[in-house]
Amino acid sequence: MNGVIEEPKALLEGHWLVLIEDDPLLQSILSGFVEELGGRVSSFETADDALVYMLSAGEKPSLVVTDHLVPGQIKGAELATMVGARWPGLSVIVTTGRDLETIPELPDGMLYLQKPWDLVQMKKAIIQMLNKTSVSL
Repeated sequence: MNGVIEEPKALLEGHWLVLIEDDPLLQSILSGFVEELGGRVSSFETADDALVYMLSAGEKPSLVVTDHLVPGQIKGAELATMVGARWPGLSVIVTTGRDLETIPELPDGMLYLQKPWDLVQMKKAIIQMLNKTSVSL
């Protein structure tokens, strides 16, 4: 054994994540990470574009991950509120480099993740939020 813990390749299999991040490097890193774990990801630079896409997609994503301060009219916290109203039970992770006390409160079931985050923190947040919403009836 080499002491390296292998990530299960299918951890996110069957899950569709919508990612909103205007930093191309962070968007690329997180998109690649989700795909490596078997998930499908749709990436956008603005929450406006992501919302239009989600409304026309015909299916509900498993999770939305958005930066709070992105270009466009809709910010991350606002998107979380809109998503919660349109798709009850759909979770949103909002990332921010700002002091959490200076940004809007999120609806119940949503999560702020402080920047800078690492992939371990992001993976834990994704799993936490998917486990919250992935209930079989």
